[in-house]
Amino acid sequence: MEKKKKAKPKLTPIVKSFKGSFKIPENFEFKEDLRKSRSEKTSLDE
Repeated sequence: MEKKKKAKPKLTPIVKSFKGSFKIPENFEFKEDLRKSRSEKTSLDE
């Protein structure tokens, strides 16, 4: 029982870090898309 209790807290940080690392690339791509759309808008304005 003690071993199971110790394994659970160890697993949660891994899942959290995995989700966090998975979210970063998504945000990065989203920011890149925003930059592209912004650069396209500025080039159209010019």
